[in-house]
Amino acid sequence: MNARTRQQRGFTLIELLVVIAIIAILIGLLLPAVQKVREAAARMKCGNNLKQLALAMHNYHDANGYFPPSNAIPPTSALGGFTPPGTFTGIWQDPRFSGLPWGTHGWPAFILPFVEGENVFRLINFNYPAYTPNFQEYGADPRSPASGLYNSGAAAAGAGANGFGDLVNKQAATNMPKVFVCPSAIRGKNGFEYAQKDYGINGGTQNGGCCTERRNDRANDGMASLGSKVKMTDVSDGTSNTFLFLELSNNSFHGRMDEGFGSNPFFFVQEAGQGIVMGSSNGSLGGVIPPNYAVTNFRGAQGDHSARGVMAAAADGHVGWVSNSANTTVYFNSFTRSGGEVTTLDF
Repeated sequence: MNARTRQQRGFTLIELLVVIAIIAILIGLLLPAVQKVREAAARMKCGNNLKQLALAMHNYHDANGYFPPSNAIPPTSALGGFTPPGTFTGIWQDPRFSGLPWGTHGWPAFILPFVEGENVFRLINFNYPAYTPNFQEYGADPRSPASGLYNSGAAAAGAGANGFGDLVNKQAATNMPKVFVCPSAIRGKNGFEYAQKDYGINGGTQNGGCCTERRNDRANDGMASLGSKVKMTDVSDGTSNTFLFLELSNNSFHGRMDEGFGSNPFFFVQEAGQGIVMGSSNGSLGGVIPPNYAVTNFRGAQGDHSARGVMAAAADGHVGWVSNSANTTVYFNSFTRSGGEVTTLDF
């Protein structure tokens, strides 16, 4: 008896196309869910970083008796320095704006020993300006005129192409610990993770006028300003009701630095107030700068989350989410440490 061979039938083209279409639909349904999980994880990491920064501030306070300033008053020497209340000279003077700060050392430099950054801290020479490898301002990238580069206080060639500030601090300025990076933040053109942070300290509401990183005679109702030494006992509104840190994406508008380039260098601070977040443009509720209000020459909190808002840390160390549509009065009041308001920070 002859055995019959059975012919195997393959997929038809139509069947194959149907299978491919079903797979494509499933992938399309799955991708948004995966993206949401990734964003949730990035947002959690962003919040954890803020928690670590807040704890570092507390440890600094325990060691010194006060919180660090937004930016330090530089030492005065033959190379220049600071004359109160608001005149910077020599290597510490902005080469474009007479008398304004250039490369003053921002708050991240001071808390490095408390975020496992002791080795980077030891690289910083506080006798010379801070350094930044990139600096875009007033529509020019790099900033123009390209000047203001030094090497141990001596003028150096190649400003712009070789960065700004003092080269003695280049190694420290380009080895920023990851705790200063928010994974959700979009990286600007020059927003390198080794040199541009995504957080800012509460600089208050500018109730004494603009700008507290330039003068030490301005009334300051926030947690930090030029040369400030705010103590925990100064926060009479309650540490749980007062912002300490908020997101300030490297990608954001800040002062006259444009969106999309990198406006938040590691610890370099000049007249634009890098790394400082303001709650108002004029000290009043009418001038409040809500989260993610992306307008040139403003200094508000900005993040890059798909959900519309920013992460923030209060002065007591707890971390929460602040929506773009947060209550304006509560948000404004949370920038003042001793304004006497009765509102409560609700996160």
